[in-house]
Amino acid sequence: MKTQLIQTAVAALTLAAAGYAQSAQELKVIVPFDFVAGSRTLSAGQYTVSQPGNSVIVRSAGGAPGAVMITNRVKSPGRQEIGKLVFHRYGNRYFLSEVWGTDQSTGSQLPKTTQERELAQHARNELATIFVSAP
Repeated sequence: MKTQLIQTAVAALTLAAAGYAQSAQELKVIVPFDFVAGSRTLSAGQYTVSQPGNSVIVRSAGGAPGAVMITNRVKSPGRQEIGKLVFHRYGNRYFLSEVWGTDQSTGSQLPKTTQERELAQHARNELATIFVSAP
């Protein structure tokens, strides 16, 4: 009986997680430059970005694996009218910094990588924030 109860609980949690992941909004964006997302460098191109829970998943348009990152949730003073990705640029290097879904008041903020922190220390006056919006 105990084994059956555990199996039922595991099945219910799996279905709930799958349902939540499917209900997470996906953004389709075209990023016109190579960029760093977490520990991966991704080429310019079309991507699908989703925010299930406290994470961000970036996949190329062809479905090839991209990057999965744990994030912090951040609030906006109001709802975002358009979905967008926010990048930090240091010289010619771009780092994914935030993801905002359409019609949401919370977004996902990615922690800075070691590489980004090092560049930020040496290029303080070269920092630029770049926005790429979802069509």
